[in-house]
Amino acid sequence: MSKRNKHVTSRILIMTIAFACYSSLPAVSTRLFYNIQISASTGINDVSLRMIYSKNLSNKDQNHSFPGKISLPAVNLKKMMRLELLKNNSVSHRVVPKRVQQISPRRDRKRFISRKKRKRLVHRGGPPPSRDSHQDVSGKSDEKIKILPKSKMPRPVYRDFVRKPRPVNRDTVKKPRPPKCLIVGFSKCGTEALKGFLTLHPDIVAPFREVDFFTNYYFKGLDWYKEQMPPSWESQVTLEKTPEYILTRDVLHRIHDYNSSMRLIVMIRDPIVRLQSLYLHDLIHKPEYSEDTTFKQWCGGGGRTAHVASVVDYVTHIRDAFNIFSRRQVLVQSEEELEESPLKVLRTIESFLGLRRAFSKDKIVYSADKGFYCFNMTTSTFSKASKSVEMDKSTGCFTESKGRPHQRISPGLYKELVEFTRPYNRRLFQLLGRRYTWENFS
Repeated sequence: MSKRNKHVTSRILIMTIAFACYSSLPAVSTRLFYNIQISASTGINDVSLRMIYSKNLSNKDQNHSFPGKISLPAVNLKKMMRLELLKNNSVSHRVVPKRVQQISPRRDRKRFISRKKRKRLVHRGGPPPSRDSHQDVSGKSDEKIKILPKSKMPRPVYRDFVRKPRPVNRDTVKKPRPPKCLIVGFSKCGTEALKGFLTLHPDIVAPFREVDFFTNYYFKGLDWYKEQMPPSWESQVTLEKTPEYILTRDVLHRIHDYNSSMRLIVMIRDPIVRLQSLYLHDLIHKPEYSEDTTFKQWCGGGGRTAHVASVVDYVTHIRDAFNIFSRRQVLVQSEEELEESPLKVLRTIESFLGLRRAFSKDKIVYSADKGFYCFNMTTSTFSKASKSVEMDKSTGCFTESKGRPHQRISPGLYKELVEFTRPYNRRLFQLLGRRYTWENFS
């Protein structure tokens, strides 16, 4: 046989062996290629057939025109298997174990389990596996988590990782609640107007009438007192107004025993103007006085009587409130300031009660006909305020009982009242640490 024919025969034989190896492995993907190396100088005994799965060979159009060699690329199929055809035509199979990949730090984090899947978990041996027990370096897990289908799902077993139930929101029931703030004095000092303006705040509610619980109806009990309050949310402040509360020391003690953290608001006024306002009020509402009763007769015959002293003496009652309650729990405001700049007074009380800032200029408007501020009927809180005070709903102003014109006092009686009242004012200014610019004492 010539040298050329021997070379051709060797090629045919090598291709036949390669085809036989390919047909014997039907499970191998079509992307498998063979590296066939032929040494022409040594002949058929030096033929070596290697079948290699490699990762990084992607050039399928590799040049095969090497002198004396035929080289085809190979592609990896996730398993590393090597078939070697040795010189003595014996084939051996060797399986290389899978290389263990290191877990990245991000994948090493605790696995997230959805709420739906968490209910279907059945844990064995206590709480769920920790972060490091899911998988170790060798790929074996310490604990197993079995996920069952819904049809075979047992009653869920809740353990350490179960979310705690949400706390019940207490501010879900609107009901009568005890007051947290009281307007305790003084009568005819703008207490009704102050209560009406305060109810413009969305977090303040107040009853329509004066309850007089701590003075006249204390025997009915605290449950009855709470039932007189309007329904409110827990986040709101219930306000009650009874100007006679501050006049008696025993009543202040009752309030303190009822709620030691109660907030008190005290309204004061020019004493001479308050005497005139009380005189007109008593002529209408008290039967012992008639229309013929003069102002001097109502005062007791002069300007230095005990009746006058009980009206102009603010300092004694305010000092009692300071002694029974903490001084920071008592706020003193002037009726004159409420008439001139009500927004400033309302914001002061708003801060005193610890409420959010909600008072603005658009909630109240000045009425030139009445001579004082009225409610703005276009605001969203006007309907709530109209249920707490007596007003004319067509104009948004208070009724005619508020702001009645006062009668003139005779010069002799007026001078006597001013001289008698000055010492009380001096002690009041010293107690409060400020001086009020009242018209009759300027």
